[in-house]
Amino acid sequence: MTELNIEAHRAAWKATTEGKALYVERPAVFSPAAAAQDASNGSRMLWNWAPIWLPWEYTSWLEEGRSFHDTAYIGDWSGLVKVKIKGPQAFEFLSYVGTNDLSNFGVGRVKHHVQVNENGMIAAQGVLYRVAEDEFWFTGGSAYWTYYMLEEGGWDAKAEVDSADYFLFSVQGPQSLAIMEAVTGSKLGHLRFNQWETFQIAGADVMVLRTGVSGEIGYELHGPSAAGNSVWSTVVEVGTPFGIKQLGVRAQMISHVEAGIATNDRDFVSAAVGTAGQPQINPSARSRISGSFRPKEVSDLHRTPAELGWFSQVSLDTHDFIGREALIKQRDEGGPARRMIGLVWNNQDVVDVYATIFDDEPVAPMDLPRNLTLSVDHVLQDGKEVGVSTSRVYSPFLRKMISIGHIDVGLAEVGRELTVLWGEPNKPQRQIRATVIELPFKPDLRRVELAAQGATAQ
Repeated sequence: MTELNIEAHRAAWKATTEGKALYVERPAVFSPAAAAQDASNGSRMLWNWAPIWLPWEYTSWLEEGRSFHDTAYIGDWSGLVKVKIKGPQAFEFLSYVGTNDLSNFGVGRVKHHVQVNENGMIAAQGVLYRVAEDEFWFTGGSAYWTYYMLEEGGWDAKAEVDSADYFLFSVQGPQSLAIMEAVTGSKLGHLRFNQWETFQIAGADVMVLRTGVSGEIGYELHGPSAAGNSVWSTVVEVGTPFGIKQLGVRAQMISHVEAGIATNDRDFVSAAVGTAGQPQINPSARSRISGSFRPKEVSDLHRTPAELGWFSQVSLDTHDFIGREALIKQRDEGGPARRMIGLVWNNQDVVDVYATIFDDEPVAPMDLPRNLTLSVDHVLQDGKEVGVSTSRVYSPFLRKMISIGHIDVGLAEVGRELTVLWGEPNKPQRQIRATVIELPFKPDLRRVELAAQGATAQ
C-alpha cells in the first residue's frame, strides 16, 4: 500500500461535487490513513463507506464491538462531508439554517447542529464547531444541504467543501482520556464535552474535540489528510499499552445504536433527498433498502427533530430559522405522532430465525452484527402496524439483539411488548417479540467531568 496521493484524493472528491448542489452517489476513494490501516487489516477486505474504502474487520467484530466499553477504539469517519463556512454573515446564516440557539456559541465550542426544511423535516445534522469569529466547520453525512443553502441564499459568506483535505478519526472508550493525553503529551481533563483545542500529533496540527457517538468518554481528531497515516499510526502505537482496538466497518455502528443516537441513512433519510427540485434516491440506492417495510415515498423515511429526541436542539423562541413555523405547529398540536425508543428483541425468537436455515423455506438470517444498509422493519401490535424498527444490531456488551423503534406515542411505554416483522416482503417471515425501553440502551457517560481524573484514569 503506497502513501496517500493527496492531490488524487482531492480530485476524486471534487469531480463528484463540482456543479452539484447535493450528492446522491460518489465514487470511493482511499482513506487518508489507508497505508497505516492496511498493515492491521486482518480481514484483507475493504468496504465502501461514505465514500471511502475502509477495512471490514481488523481482528474480530465481537472484540471491536466491545472495545469502547472495555478499553477504547480508534475508528475512521473521514468519509463524512466537511464544509467550511467563512465570512461576515457566516454566523447569521448558520442561525437561520439551523434550529439551535447559537447566541452563546463561542470559538472553541462544538455543537450538534440540526437543520430542517420548510416542512420541519431534518435536512442536515452533524457537528458544528467555531474556529474563528467569522469561520465555522460543519461535518455530517448530509452537509451538502448546508452548502447548497448558503450558495443559493445570497449571504455575505462562502462555503467550501473540503472533505478530501481533512481526516476525521474517533477515539472512544474509558481509556480514551489516558490515550489522548499520552498521544498529545498534554493534560486533557479540562476539556469539557463539546469543546475543542488544537494539539500537535505526529508533527501535525490536529483539532481534538471532546464529543462522540459511543455513549462513553471520547474524542474526535480532525487534521490534514496528508498526515492521516502518521496520526493513525501514532494513536495505535501509543494506545496499544492501554488496550486500544482498531474499529472496522463491520462493528462501526454498534456504538451508535447502544447510545440511542439516530444516524442519517440508517434510521432516517435526509429531507434534502426527495424534496421538490432536489435529487431523488436513485434506483441503486433504493434497491439497498432492506427489511419487511418498503416506503411508498421517500418522505416515509423523513423525521422531525422531536421524533428523534432532538427537540432540545430546537429553540423556537430565540431566533427565526427555516422550518420554524412547521415545528411550532407540530408542538402546538401536541407533538409528533411517533417517538423514538429502544427495542430489545426476544432471544428465543431470534434463535428461531437462525434455526430456519435448516428448514425447507428458511427465513433470511440476521447479518451479524447488523445489516449495513438502510434496513427498516414493520412493528406491530395485534397485527396492526404501529411503527417501524431500524438499525437492528447484535450488541456484544448487552448480549442482546436490539434496534431503534419509531413507535406511535401511545404505545411507546417502557415494558410494553410489541412485534417486529422480520423477513423480506413476499418471502418467508417471522414475528419477533420485542420489549420497549427508554434510550439509550446503556448509561450516557459522554459528559462525565474529567478534570480531576487526569491521565491516570483506568
